[in-house]
Amino acid sequence: IEVTVTTSMLYIGLSILYYEWNDLAQASLFCERGLAQSELMELGDMLWQGYQMQAQIALYKNDVAQLTHLREKAKELLQRLAVNPIAAALHRFYDFFEADIALRLGDLEAVATWATQYPLWNEAIETDLWFLYELYIRFILAQHDAQQPSDRPLASLLPLLQTLIHHVEAIGMEQAAIRFHNLLAQCYWRLADKNRALDEVAAVLQRAAGEGYIRTFLDEGEAMYQLLTAYRSTLLSPESTQDGTRTKPTPAIAAYLDQLLNAFAEEPTMQHGARPAAPSPAAQREGVANPVDGAALLPEALTEREREVLQLVVDGLTNQEIADRLVISLGTVKRHISNIYGKMGVSHRTQAVAQAQALQLVAVGR
Repeated sequence: IEVTVTTSMLYIGLSILYYEWNDLAQASLFCERGLAQSELMELGDMLWQGYQMQAQIALYKNDVAQLTHLREKAKELLQRLAVNPIAAALHRFYDFFEADIALRLGDLEAVATWATQYPLWNEAIETDLWFLYELYIRFILAQHDAQQPSDRPLASLLPLLQTLIHHVEAIGMEQAAIRFHNLLAQCYWRLADKNRALDEVAAVLQRAAGEGYIRTFLDEGEAMYQLLTAYRSTLLSPESTQDGTRTKPTPAIAAYLDQLLNAFAEEPTMQHGARPAAPSPAAQREGVANPVDGAALLPEALTEREREVLQLVVDGLTNQEIADRLVISLGTVKRHISNIYGKMGVSHRTQAVAQAQALQLVAVGR
């Protein structure tokens, strides 16, 4: 295939598309092809997009060596293009690239250093720099979740997110709009405004289903899983769909929601039961909600025996082993599990385990 700017853009574009569809093997393949062509022509913007894509895949795989290699490649590119007309923009992209990786790795100190170099809060909102604001917002949310002091209260993010949503929608950036709506839902959730949070979830699912967005949700991690789980739980409650508070989704949207929850259940971080820290007492006094209130999210509470059975399911016991442990019949175990699945809105063990851990209904790693 002839090496051209168009083919390089095509390969990088395909890698982004397949990544979004959660086909990481194809995403990696097309990204490598796009980078190979971009390097031959010194296409700085394409190289940045390719490095970012490879970094996302490396983070998913927890491939520290690959991440280190990519950071070195990005630094080399910056030095190589120092006299390029777009050098200033590339430097900003490089700083963003480093800070984004640091945030994903939980290095909030490094992100704080980046934030002091780009004091966006001290200026009028520059909507063309929406990607920098997105990183800022994620940083502030991470500070609150880690119970670290922050210069910005959570409530201050709401008008900023609305402004950014309006901008990216106006220029046709649908994926960015969906990400900002997801962040808006997370802010409402942390501020204990459950209804607005779940209304945002309902709206964004309607918007995202047609194009089959997957990783835009998965990359949000535990917080997004909690929101989707909470939304699905409310749909199982007759009051939530019959009294006008929330419209029941179409079968297509319900199937899309199940597809997302199933994809979350297969995520490595979910399988290891990762979950955010509870907010501090001070945060609770300020009205910041605990992101997880599992029992309250279920339309019908689990009985004490069902909790026992669920705990043993999470511990990895088979149905027969559960029956032996609790000295009950195998049929009784199956009936309990069927009731648990119905109350949790799941259809198999993997979903039940992931949801139980996300909602903190059980002890993990005991």
